Amino acid sequence: MASHRPQRDMAIARRDRNPHRGASQALDIFLSWLLWLPDEADPAIAARTEIDRIDRLTGANATAAELRDLLHALSQGRGLN
Repeated sequence: MASHRPQRDMAIARRDRNPHRGASQALDIFLSWLLWLPDEADPAIAARTEIDRIDRLTGANATAAELRDLLHALSQGRGLN
């Protein structure tokens, strides 16, 4: 089975991209997280685990709140668009 892992040059390009252009930082984090999930992982269950982690953070910022919203949409099986 082919891996869904991004190639090294793609990861470098994403890291070097200006965060003020294009997608939000939370969306970038979400997509990276999604790409690195193990093939056998259930994304909805993994999303709920991450939501629990975010909820335990003290002083979470707007990026964390936006990331939580994206993870919540995935955990509920709703479309993200």
